[in-house]
Amino acid sequence: MVREDGVVKLTDFGIAAILDPEEKFTATGAILGSPAHLAPETIEGKPADPRSDLFSFGTIFYWLSTGEMPFHAPTPAALLRKILEGNPKDPRLVRPSIGDSQAKLVLRCLERDPAKRIQSARELRESLEAVLEESGIVEPLATLARFVKAPGEEGPKVRAQIVEACLRRGAADLGAGKTTAALADFGRVLALDPKNEEARSLVDRVRRRSRLVKLARRAAIFVAVAGVVALAGVPALRFAQRTREQWRAQHTPPAVAAEAPAPPRQTPPPPAPEPVQPEPPKTAVESPTPEPKETPAPRKERPARSARPTSRKPSPPKVIAAAPPPPVETKPEVKDVPATLTIGSRLPARLFIDNKDQGSAIVFRLQLAPGPHDFVVQHQCCEENRGVIQIGPNKELYPLDVGSPKPGHLRVTNAADPDTPVYLVEDETGNMMPLGTVRDVARFDIPMRKPTEERRFVIGDRERKKTLEAGRVVTIDAQDGR
Repeated sequence: MVREDGVVKLTDFGIAAILDPEEKFTATGAILGSPAHLAPETIEGKPADPRSDLFSFGTIFYWLSTGEMPFHAPTPAALLRKILEGNPKDPRLVRPSIGDSQAKLVLRCLERDPAKRIQSARELRESLEAVLEESGIVEPLATLARFVKAPGEEGPKVRAQIVEACLRRGAADLGAGKTTAALADFGRVLALDPKNEEARSLVDRVRRRSRLVKLARRAAIFVAVAGVVALAGVPALRFAQRTREQWRAQHTPPAVAAEAPAPPRQTPPPPAPEPVQPEPPKTAVESPTPEPKETPAPRKERPARSARPTSRKPSPPKVIAAAPPPPVETKPEVKDVPATLTIGSRLPARLFIDNKDQGSAIVFRLQLAPGPHDFVVQHQCCEENRGVIQIGPNKELYPLDVGSPKPGHLRVTNAADPDTPVYLVEDETGNMMPLGTVRDVARFDIPMRKPTEERRFVIGDRERKKTLEAGRVVTIDAQDGR
């Protein structure tokens, strides 16, 4: 082993084995050697094979790459439990300058499942040579010999070779559209040389391009929506109004006609008097003519009979009472129904129903008429959420939510070196995305998937965790992590 000052040390990897698995570590000397290098299958008492040795090599490889052991605990029992859990910290979080390829190779040696590890020493050697070549070290033995002779001179040269190789590969990845790979290369450059102007300018170019792409997408969406609205125009508004009226007609109970007061009971009116044919005037008659006997009503085909002369004055015709007008159907007034509207993200948001401000809350208990209502949900962390909610007569709970989260904002303060690089650790892949340096960016914009989210950052060579809130600025003290 060669130290950083060029001194060569002869070492071995020690012995890591369990003498008697059945004793379960209760007897003295049950564990031979250091438990920090034991493979998980060895701890479980399974037969060891060459892949178990590759796991032990992986623990040393991790230490050589980062300066720390992959598994550490206060007691041997706790250490063995850590190894069995199999979740070593990503080497890039401990030392970002080692690069993605080397970090992935280290983690592959430490896989919990032997089938997922490096399978042979030959495969390990080929993988190590590929990592060196990717770093610009094409003659590793000659480079090592020069480093042993003059570490003070050769060390900066090796670092410069790695920086040059990463810049060249990052530019090629950027030209091929592999933005994530390019940012990883530039991030390694900034970890090795925080003041490298070329890497900083390339990172800034990628960030500007990302902003332009986002703006172009938003503009395209706006133009498309505007075009649809322009084509729809007034017919669309009429259609929406007609749909709302149809919905209300279907969900409104049938109207009950108001009962008109019953007319007073009376006998059927007599038939209208027959028309009287005029006769020539006659002399007065001394005695009244006897009343004629009632005869059946004349048939329609027979001519109407004439009125007989009488000494009494004819009474005026009786007026038949007009029938009351038919009752007018009146729709009963639609009553409001209780409706509980909840904000799913559990954030106090401002709610508007039909352009009426309902205030800010998480749960809104309202009285609304059955039918469609326009709503708007507003919160400073998110975009507006607009839509139409259908209020039914028998439903009371209606979930709503805020719109898409706005970016979170990170500010780094109290950095000893203003050129300290800042990285965002991607949760899915563990890759570190360079955001820039403390000097370059006063505030970092972080994309959010939820209104509140815990994210990991690497500032210089130290990892920080911070809970971000969409649309708000949070601060990290580079010295103590607050």
